[in-house]
Amino acid sequence: MVAIAVTVVATLVVAGLVAAVAYLLRTVHDLRRQADALVQEAYELVAEMREDVRRAGAEVERVERMVGSAEAISDAVGQASRLVGGAVAAPVIKAVALSSGIAEAARALRPRR
Repeated sequence: MVAIAVTVVATLVVAGLVAAVAYLLRTVHDLRRQADALVQEAYELVAEMREDVRRAGAEVERVERMVGSAEAISDAVGQASRLVGGAVAAPVIKAVALSSGIAEAARALRPRR
Protein backbone atom coordinates (compact mmCIF):
# COMPACT_ATOMS: atom_id res chain seq x y z
CA MET A 1 0.00 0.00 0.00
CA VAL A 2 2.84 2.36 0.89
CA ALA A 3 4.58 1.48 -2.37
CA ILE A 4 1.43 2.30 -4.32
CA ALA A 5 1.04 5.61 -2.47
CA VAL A 6 4.70 6.52 -3.09
CA THR A 7 4.30 5.55 -6.75
CA VAL A 8 1.18 7.69 -7.12
CA VAL A 9 2.82 10.67 -5.36
CA ALA A 10 5.99 10.26 -7.44
CA THR A 11 3.87 10.06 -10.62
CA LEU A 12 2.00 13.24 -9.61
CA VAL A 13 5.28 15.00 -8.85
CA VAL A 14 6.75 13.92 -12.20
CA ALA A 15 3.55 15.01 -13.98
CA GLY A 16 3.72 18.40 -12.21
CA LEU A 17 7.37 18.76 -13.16
CA VAL A 18 6.58 17.87 -16.79
CA ALA A 19 3.78 20.46 -16.79
CA ALA A 20 6.11 23.08 -15.28
CA VAL A 21 8.81 22.32 -17.84
CA ALA A 22 6.25 22.54 -20.67
CA TYR A 23 5.05 25.93 -19.33
CA LEU A 24 8.65 27.14 -19.03
CA LEU A 25 9.40 25.99 -22.59
CA ARG A 26 6.36 27.90 -23.90
CA THR A 27 7.48 30.98 -21.95
CA VAL A 28 11.04 30.70 -23.28
CA HIS A 29 9.65 30.30 -26.82
CA ASP A 30 7.51 33.45 -26.38
CA LEU A 31 10.48 35.34 -24.96
CA ARG A 32 12.65 34.25 -27.88
CA ARG A 33 10.00 35.37 -30.36
CA GLN A 34 9.73 38.76 -28.64
CA ALA A 35 13.53 39.10 -28.54
CA ASP A 36 13.70 38.35 -32.28
CA ALA A 37 11.04 41.00 -32.91
CA LEU A 38 13.01 43.49 -30.83
CA VAL A 39 16.21 42.68 -32.72
CA GLN A 40 14.41 43.17 -36.05
CA GLU A 41 12.99 46.50 -34.87
CA ALA A 42 16.44 47.55 -33.63
CA TYR A 43 17.96 46.73 -37.05
CA GLU A 44 15.27 48.82 -38.76
CA LEU A 45 15.82 51.73 -36.36
CA VAL A 46 19.59 51.58 -36.84
CA ALA A 47 19.17 51.55 -40.63
CA GLU A 48 16.82 54.53 -40.39
CA MET A 49 19.23 56.31 -38.08
CA ARG A 50 22.11 55.71 -40.51
CA GLU A 51 20.05 57.24 -43.31
CA ASP A 52 19.19 60.23 -41.12
CA VAL A 53 22.86 60.70 -40.22
CA ARG A 54 23.82 60.48 -43.90
CA ARG A 55 21.22 63.11 -44.79
CA ALA A 56 22.34 65.33 -41.91
CA GLY A 57 25.95 65.05 -43.09
CA ALA A 58 24.90 66.10 -46.59
CA GLU A 59 23.01 69.08 -45.13
CA VAL A 60 26.05 70.06 -43.06
CA GLU A 61 28.22 69.97 -46.18
CA ARG A 62 25.65 72.10 -48.04
CA VAL A 63 25.57 74.64 -45.21
CA GLU A 64 29.37 74.71 -45.12
CA ARG A 65 29.42 75.49 -48.85
CA MET A 66 26.84 78.24 -48.31
CA VAL A 67 28.89 79.72 -45.46
CA GLY A 68 31.99 79.61 -47.66
CA SER A 69 30.12 81.40 -50.43
CA ALA A 70 28.81 84.00 -47.99
CA GLU A 71 32.34 84.58 -46.68
CA ALA A 72 33.65 85.01 -50.23
CA ILE A 73 30.85 87.49 -51.00
CA SER A 74 31.54 89.36 -47.77
CA ASP A 75 35.25 89.59 -48.62
CA ALA A 76 34.45 90.84 -52.15
CA VAL A 77 32.04 93.47 -50.81
CA GLY A 78 34.62 94.56 -48.23
CA GLN A 79 37.30 94.94 -50.89
CA ALA A 80 34.93 96.86 -53.17
CA SER A 81 33.93 99.10 -50.29
CA ARG A 82 37.56 99.86 -49.50
CA LEU A 83 38.29 100.60 -53.17
CA VAL A 84 35.27 102.87 -53.55
CA GLY A 85 35.92 104.50 -50.18
CA GLY A 86 39.53 105.22 -51.13
CA ALA A 87 38.57 106.55 -54.57
CA VAL A 88 35.72 108.74 -53.29
CA ALA A 89 37.09 109.88 -49.94
CA ALA A 90 39.88 112.12 -51.24
CA PRO A 91 37.70 114.08 -53.72
CA VAL A 92 34.92 114.45 -51.15
CA ILE A 93 37.35 115.73 -48.54
CA LYS A 94 38.75 118.17 -51.08
CA ALA A 95 35.26 119.35 -52.05
CA VAL A 96 34.31 119.90 -48.40
CA ALA A 97 37.54 121.78 -47.79
CA LEU A 98 37.00 123.92 -50.91
CA SER A 99 33.42 124.79 -49.97
CA SER A 100 34.54 125.61 -46.45
CA GLY A 101 37.29 127.86 -47.83
CA ILE A 102 34.89 129.60 -50.22
CA ALA A 103 32.41 130.19 -47.39
CA GLU A 104 35.20 131.61 -45.22
CA ALA A 105 36.37 133.88 -48.06
CA ALA A 106 32.81 135.05 -48.68
CA ARG A 107 32.44 135.96 -45.01
CA ALA A 108 35.72 137.80 -45.10
CA LEU A 109 34.73 139.83 -48.18
CA ARG A 110 31.35 140.93 -46.87
CA PRO A 111 31.27 144.34 -45.36
CA ARG A 112 30.91 144.43 -41.62
CA ARG A 113 28.25 146.52 -40.00
